[in-house]
Amino acid sequence: MTYAPRGMSLATRANIDPIQLIENAKKNCKQPIKLSWENLRFEAEIKTTASERQKNPSLGNTRKLEIVKSVSGFAAPGQATYIMGSSGAGKTSLLNLLADRVTSAGNTWLSGNILFNDEIPVNKETF
Repeated sequence: MTYAPRGMSLATRANIDPIQLIENAKKNCKQPIKLSWENLRFEAEIKTTASERQKNPSLGNTRKLEIVKSVSGFAAPGQATYIMGSSGAGKTSLLNLLADRVTSAGNTWLSGNILFNDEIPVNKETF
């Protein structure tokens, strides 16, 4: 397992080759799993306020709100992965999407790919 030198966090250490991370995980884990996501988008339809409709009369009673906007990334096996952002940036929504806890219902839209080991789609059966 690879560790950051004392006083240096994983986020501030030199670039690490993701291929080497996966190879190290294969040596150390019985069944390493890489979680990757590509062009992940999540939108919800929300009600507009009276002030929004007053500013833009063509808006209507609802509008689409993009909660997660074309996000791509991966979590390598055997390594800590950090998701950082300001309040309201969509961190919890992203984690819920990655954990398959969000479904595309009547007034929500979900698109993109979430895969195990770059091949197996994440769904209730594989998760």
